[in-house]
Order: sequence, then structure tokens, then C-alpha cells
Amino acid sequence: MLTMDARSTKHSTRALFWRITAATAVVAALATLVAQSGNVAMALGMLTSGGVAILAIAIAGRRYRRRGDVSTGTRVLAGPVDERDRRLVSRSWAITGLVVVGGLVVALLADGMGADVKEAPAVLLWVGLATLVASFLVLDHKS
Repeated sequence: MLTMDARSTKHSTRALFWRITAATAVVAALATLVAQSGNVAMALGMLTSGGVAILAIAIAGRRYRRRGDVSTGTRVLAGPVDERDRRLVSRSWAITGLVVVGGLVVALLADGMGADVKEAPAVLLWVGLATLVASFLVLDHKS
């Protein structure tokens, strides 16, 4: 049984279209800036991962609108969050920040000692992403 009338469905579809268009424009603009700096491979990666992220968030939002009983991750990405969800996300970001800052300190110390730390930014990005996802999943499971 649908609870939304045709007018509100049309409005939410139009709003979703413009949100996806705006997010795509932001990803494309950032990728263009990176490509102009000479790093075409990173720009292509940004376009690919940005497109996948936009698609995942759009699917999560559509799923949330159709079903009210969805997972915490879907609510955080696409739906209205409550105080538990906000606390979970802020704790996950806090843990991620602590890990990334610790990694930056280690990279700076290694650079100061003369080590080659060219790959450190890329490694820290992946470590940060993995930490964010893992901490979110662990904290969600524990709460």
C-alpha cells in the first residue's frame, strides 16, 4: 500500500534528480581539476568511485522511501537520522580522525628521518576509508 500521493512522488523524484545532478557535477568538477594538474589516473578513479557512491546513495534513498525498516547505514546515507545514528557516525569519524592523524605523525617522522614517503597520502586515504567503514560496522553491531 502506497502512502504517498502522485504529487509528492513527482516532487521527490524531481528532487532526487537534481540532487544526483548536483552531486555528479561536483564529482566531475573535482575530477577535472585533478586531471588538469596532470594526474589523469586519479581523476578517472574519482569519476568511477564518485559515480558508484552517487548510485549507492540514490539506491539507499529509494529503498528508504519504499520501506521504513532499513539498516542503520541506509538511514545514515539517505534518511532522517536519530540521535543514536548521529552518535554512531560522530564516533566513527572520531576514530578515523585519530587513526589518520596518527598515520600523518608517523609519515612526518619518517620524512624527517629521510625515508621516502611518496605513497603515504594514498595509503592514508585507504586506511582512513577502511577505518571509517570498520568502525561504523563495529559500533553499529555493539549498539
